[in-house]
Amino acid sequence: MLAHSFSLAALAFGFIVLTVPNWSIGQSASSSDVVRYYDKNRKEARTAGEVQESAAGVKIVAGGKTITISPADIITVEYGKLDGLKETPAELRTLETRETPAKLRGIYTEILKKGVNDTKAKRYLEYREAAYAIRVADGKMGDEFKAEAGPTIAKLATFRNSYADSWEVWPISRAAARLQAEMGNYSEAATTLASLGKNKNLPADLKLEARLAEVEVLLRSGDAAANTALAELSKTAGFPPTGSLREKLNIYKAAAEAAQSKVDKSKPAAAVKAIETIITTTNDPSVKAAGHNALGELYLMSNLPRDAMWEFLWVETVHNQDREELIKAVARLATVLDLVGDKDRAESYRKKLPQVKGA
Repeated sequence: MLAHSFSLAALAFGFIVLTVPNWSIGQSASSSDVVRYYDKNRKEARTAGEVQESAAGVKIVAGGKTITISPADIITVEYGKLDGLKETPAELRTLETRETPAKLRGIYTEILKKGVNDTKAKRYLEYREAAYAIRVADGKMGDEFKAEAGPTIAKLATFRNSYADSWEVWPISRAAARLQAEMGNYSEAATTLASLGKNKNLPADLKLEARLAEVEVLLRSGDAAANTALAELSKTAGFPPTGSLREKLNIYKAAAEAAQSKVDKSKPAAAVKAIETIITTTNDPSVKAAGHNALGELYLMSNLPRDAMWEFLWVETVHNQDREELIKAVARLATVLDLVGDKDRAESYRKKLPQVKGA
């Protein structure tokens, strides 16, 4: 059954990866705040000015103009000054270029233990601590991963509850759901994403994206609620009739129909054709990657691991711009290579996975 083919613990299907930026690139020497983000061409940009933050994103007022950046596009906010800290933000950024993720997580934990009264500074420190906790977990495999991921998920839940109206709630929630799914806690991951999709302060497109991610989790878990969620999402007011979100929705619809088909063997074939059509016609590399990954799952369901391997290789080698889809493909390549008897290459992909995650 297709739903069960979506259920590997190492799979990161459609979840964001919370990354720690490379602070050594173009550090700000002034005391003003700097926002680093991806522009519409997915190129890194940076703007300095007066920063206003919320779950809707970050507004930067500079030169009489206001730029609004979506939470999904923010790399980080480099504060020029934070009250109540012995260490300056610039000193902490420099420190981050010198230490390991585990050491940095411990450093931020110790600073927080000393007590921080300023809310903005406390949120900043907790976010950095969480980011490095994720990096540590992502650098592990097997039981070691589970040992790190459990406490990290709890830490992320605390952050989400404390700062529901901060832009960081988007990357923190997506990372939490990814870790929960990798732990096999699919219902918890779906709950995390459902809550994110209901955050009234998020931009409308991100609410829809969170709900799509919830559907993905339900598909992988084999939960029949996936069909209900898809039907509701299709009728959601404001859901775009065309574009990337609609294309991904159609991919998951096709996959869900195949997942529910236990008798009619034409359903998987029909789903393959529908998904291949979307891959061919879309201009969005993220949609192409989602389509190839879904095809890989369909081929695995049909006990065709070599066919699945080629679909995942398309994502790894060509449509690899979306890191979330790339993580899924690399994880699955380790699985399918085991199935076809290529143990050495399978192991190489298992070792590659933490690197792809950014650990």
